[in-house]
Amino acid sequence: MNKKAGFWVRFGSLIIDLILFCLIGISSSLFCLKKEIVLDDPKIDIYQVKNDFTYFLWLLLLIILITIQFILIPLLSNGRTIGMIITKLDIDFYDKNKYKSILKKIEIGPFIWIVLICLFMCFVWPKTINKMVIFSYIKTNFSESDQKVQNLKELLDTNKWTLLETIFYTIPSALSPMILLIQLFFLISVGFRGNKTSLVDKFSNSQVIYKNKFINVENNEIKLVKPIKNEVYQINWRD
Repeated sequence: MNKKAGFWVRFGSLIIDLILFCLIGISSSLFCLKKEIVLDDPKIDIYQVKNDFTYFLWLLLLIILITIQFILIPLLSNGRTIGMIITKLDIDFYDKNKYKSILKKIEIGPFIWIVLICLFMCFVWPKTINKMVIFSYIKTNFSESDQKVQNLKELLDTNKWTLLETIFYTIPSALSPMILLIQLFFLISVGFRGNKTSLVDKFSNSQVIYKNKFINVENNEIKLVKPIKNEVYQINWRD
């Protein structure tokens, strides 16, 4: 029988998926940025969002990327992500309805990330982001003793977020680390469960295994699969 996959190889496959997503997400963000001069000094330039169109196009690209990488590819490859394919992992599903188990295996993480990006599209606009970039740059690179302190104060006052902007930015931003912690907890559960199954495995009634590694079943304890309940149909007798 196929050997069960442990924590580290599953963690490695997750890292590969995250690196691939970040590479595409970060590199694609460059087309919606441009350098802007601040304080009327050609030597001082910072990256800002070009316009609304490129910003929303980039967020839409992230939604498409999440859908393809973490939803469509697993549905078409027996629940495996690109990271699992590279690390030669497979999934053994015990239920008849495999696609239902795959959706359980995917978890709600990708769907929540899509909702968060939609929240950013609704509440966090390029103008808000540009104000944050300018405010942070001035706070980090200039002191109160700077010769341009008066201009700095004016810029700081101009680029301070309003209360509404702060609330809108906080809603999706606060949820992001919470989702990461929940997904990390599900992965770590492989380590503190002695049978190399995570809580997600138990929920989806599946097991992550090595594709090309096997164990001798004669010398290892085999865990019985839960039987499928038999359906009893009512019989209508006729004379």
